[in-house]
Amino acid sequence: MTSPSPQPQPQPAEPQAVRKRPLPARQASLGAQPQPNGNGHTATNGHATNGHALLSKIGEVHDDDDDDAAQERASPPETKKIDWEIPRKTLHSSIGFLVLPLYVSHHPVHKVILGLALTLVYVSITDLVRFNWPAFERWYESAVGFLMRESEKHKINGVVWYLVGVLFVLCLLPLDIAVVAILMLSWADTTASTFGRMFGARTRQLPTSVPLPLTSLRLPLFAPKKSVAGFTAAVITGSLITGVFYAVGAPLGVDAPSWVYGQRPLGNWAGLALLTAYGGIVAGVAEALNVGSMDDNLTLPIISGSALWAFFKAVEYLS
Repeated sequence: MTSPSPQPQPQPAEPQAVRKRPLPARQASLGAQPQPNGNGHTATNGHATNGHALLSKIGEVHDDDDDDAAQERASPPETKKIDWEIPRKTLHSSIGFLVLPLYVSHHPVHKVILGLALTLVYVSITDLVRFNWPAFERWYESAVGFLMRESEKHKINGVVWYLVGVLFVLCLLPLDIAVVAILMLSWADTTASTFGRMFGARTRQLPTSVPLPLTSLRLPLFAPKKSVAGFTAAVITGSLITGVFYAVGAPLGVDAPSWVYGQRPLGNWAGLALLTAYGGIVAGVAEALNVGSMDDNLTLPIISGSALWAFFKAVEYLS
């Protein structure tokens, strides 16, 4: 018998080279380096890899929070939308362009007063009905609500105070002074509001009160939220109104305006410059002054007109 031939023994397989797997960038940055194993090939330590992966995840969450916070810090704060009140300001300032032609054309003042008085009665009755008839109130606001501020929808219309202020100066002050006061109401108030909304947040607020000497009391001064930007705009506009009107417009109206070039007192360019500066300060103060809860459409023409009248009376008395 022949013995079976020995079967060839399988040769051990050659060890295959272990391919390196690229590490994520975050693990590489945390020091997860491949370690040599006993076969001489490179491999990553399991515990180190898991630990680095955990740190990587923690780091990723932390970085996301930091990115969100940095984005919030970098993003500018939401800008409050400015309500320019364009229809309201257009109507407000157009009164000045109506007053000047009436003045230089010598239109009878009593007819103007009568027309304004009738308009005041009509607007007042409309407001009375609006407050007591909800259906009419809805119709009224849908028709002319674009000319009203939101606060005016729940109180007396600003047009009422506007008419009362204009009637006051027309009835009680010399005509040239009344015209200047109405122009300040029409134009200085508008520019103060416009520039206050544009640049008021970038300038200081006017003081709302001042301390009384030798007491612990404080005297109310300017209304809240009045800014240096709005005050400056009112001063410049009031100066231009006063100077240009008395240099050009006043002689075209009444025969004897309060200031005339060549007539004493202050009937020279220095006197006009003084009057111009005074008119600007009066406009700025009258627009920003705190007079309780009274509407500035009422207080501005009365204060500015009365201050101009007092100036001319003081100059007349001192001369």
